[in-house]
Amino acid sequence: MPVPNEAALQEKTQRLRIVLSRLAADGGGLESLASELESLPGGAGEIAPAVAAIRTLNSLFPGEPLTPEQSRELEAVVLPRFRPTLLIANGSFTTPPAPWQHLGENPVRQRLEAACRSIGRVCVPNASPPHAGTAFVVGSGLMMTSRHVAERFALGVGQQGLMFRSGHSATIDLGSEPGPDRGAPLQVRKVVLIHPHWDMALLEVEGLDERHPALTLDSTAYDTLVERSTQVAVVGYPASDSSHPDQALHNQIFGDTSEVKRLQPGRLLGRRDFRGSQPPAWAGVHDASTAGRNSGAAVIDLETGHVVALHFAGDYLRANYAVPASELAQDSRVVRAGVSFLPGASPSDFYGQVWANLERRETPAHNASTADQTHRAQSTPARPAETGLSGAGRTGVTGGTGATRNTGVTGNTGGSGTNWVVDVPHTGGAAAVTLQIPLQITISLGTPQVVISQGGETVPFPPQSAGPRRP
Repeated sequence: MPVPNEAALQEKTQRLRIVLSRLAADGGGLESLASELESLPGGAGEIAPAVAAIRTLNSLFPGEPLTPEQSRELEAVVLPRFRPTLLIANGSFTTPPAPWQHLGENPVRQRLEAACRSIGRVCVPNASPPHAGTAFVVGSGLMMTSRHVAERFALGVGQQGLMFRSGHSATIDLGSEPGPDRGAPLQVRKVVLIHPHWDMALLEVEGLDERHPALTLDSTAYDTLVERSTQVAVVGYPASDSSHPDQALHNQIFGDTSEVKRLQPGRLLGRRDFRGSQPPAWAGVHDASTAGRNSGAAVIDLETGHVVALHFAGDYLRANYAVPASELAQDSRVVRAGVSFLPGASPSDFYGQVWANLERRETPAHNASTADQTHRAQSTPARPAETGLSGAGRTGVTGGTGATRNTGVTGNTGGSGTNWVVDVPHTGGAAAVTLQIPLQITISLGTPQVVISQGGETVPFPPQSAGPRRP
């Protein structure tokens, strides 16, 4: 492995300082963590260099880096001890050493082992790699995963027009543990919902029964759970990560057995903008050790066994991101889809607006809901207006009152399609737009809030939502 340069060592040292400062059980920082590590039973010879590295880190001036050896000592010894990744085998796990020995005691063990039965690996047989991520049971015949996992085999957004990619299918393996196979994978029959704001999707899955009960999602405000220093376990299927700069270290932290069910304990940390989405999502953050393909994993409260979040992204030594269950509980579309929530949450106007914006811009399409449609080659579903229509040229637009404007539609062909701008006269009432390209396509827009002119200024459609309110 190449030796990191000075700037890289400075950056890693700063990241380690932040991450390790949070790991002490009492929140006392690096010196408290060193004392806690010293007091743990067993492994004195292994622990002593790590304790020395923590104390060195605590004494460094800002900008002063650790040596590569000290950095690796902290990553290879401290992180796996304080944020382990435990193999699930035969529905159970080995009791971890301190400070996580309480995971092996009832009723915590009973809660976790019960939850593990309802968590599976998402596979896309015709894709490479076939392992797409994780999903868990949330209702009758219903499983939840991340949107970007579902997009490996599905097209569309919202609830209408969702369909499988041509030639693709998906299965859920509720075993995928080390050792003998525990049963045949279950078929994903239908994509029920792909959320327009959060990285979340719902799947209808054949063959779910009482052996795999629905997990309950907690509607308690996420910030309240953070204030309680809630300990959690992420249960999913971490895979090897080729982007990690030190593969030997990665294998030491996550194990060299990849893409099998693991339990990864940690703590909820708060919320942060996840800028991988537009607009940025005000996501939950946790500090469990995760890796690629953990997306879609359940984040489970050790005290209650309820799901408090859906893990969807991670950045090593920076943050792990999750969709708070309390946010999904405020979305009436998710509730009506059949997801099992604790009572107490009220519908949020924000999510009403998110869905209204989506519905104003999408064209009608039928959901692929039968087994025949699942495996039949299908075209890309209708997309929002701003993604473009194939073709080029100009044509007229007929507004709701019959007025025609010859310059109302423009197109610029390039790439995968054409970016079109449609100017609809603001006349009140319903409106319809007819485009001749040369096919005639009629798009029903309802109340004309698409692109309107106000004093010569064009108002964009749809207005970008700002996300759930920040404190």
